[in-house]
This record gives sequence, structure tokens and C-alpha cells, in this order.
Amino acid sequence: MEHNRSTLEHLLRDERIHAVVVTANFLRYPASDQERFRAGLARSVEALAAAGKTVVLVYPQPTPWFEPPSALGLMAHRGENIETLGPSMQQYERENGDAIAFLDSLARRTGAATFNPADELCTPTFCPVYRAD
Repeated sequence: MEHNRSTLEHLLRDERIHAVVVTANFLRYPASDQERFRAGLARSVEALAAAGKTVVLVYPQPTPWFEPPSALGLMAHRGENIETLGPSMQQYERENGDAIAFLDSLARRTGAATFNPADELCTPTFCPVYRAD
């Protein structure tokens, strides 16, 4: 906690810093810690915005619950299409829906900009872990 406080103080004081990109792994925190974690994140974003910093909130990235290099290697060895490996958008939204709603609300309250990696990495139905392009 002290590290987080001192980092925030530095970001607020340093006039050379005009923009702050905020990202967090919401799934890493147990349900019992979510309220405290989100309250602290909101306080930090609110303080940065009040100090005139441009804040960019990065939404959860699509993350499979398996080790992609191993799974891709196994699929390639079997001659399978490796571009079919990855979580569905339904799974991504189910796992991250609460975090996305929280970030949406925080962005509206603070005027923060947002970036959702899923918008760039996924199709409307699927988030591949590998793409040839």
C-alpha cells in the first residue's frame, strides 16, 4: 500500500507527467478484496483527473486459462488450425463483465479515456491467442 501511495504522490507532483495509463488484472484479486481494490483504484483515478492529468483506463485483456505457447505447440504438432485457439467473447464478457461495468462507470465519473484490448484483438464471437496477420 505504501508503494502505491508514494507512486500516486509522485504522479500527482511531477509536472512532466501529463498522461497516466492505468491497467489492472481484476481477476487476480479474490472476490473478498474486490471492493477495497476498486475503491482504491477509483480514488487514484479521481485524484489524477482532479490534478489535470489525462487518464486512460485499460480494460481487461482477453486471457485464456491455459498456457498459450504449450497449447499452440501441441496443436501445431497435431496439424490442427492454431488460429482456432482462444476464449469466446461470451467467456471474456462473463469473466470480466463486472470489471468492465466498473471501468465504464469510473470513466463516466472522471472523464477518463478508455482502451479495450478486446476491441482490437477479438472478433464479435472469439478472442484468438494467435493470428497470422
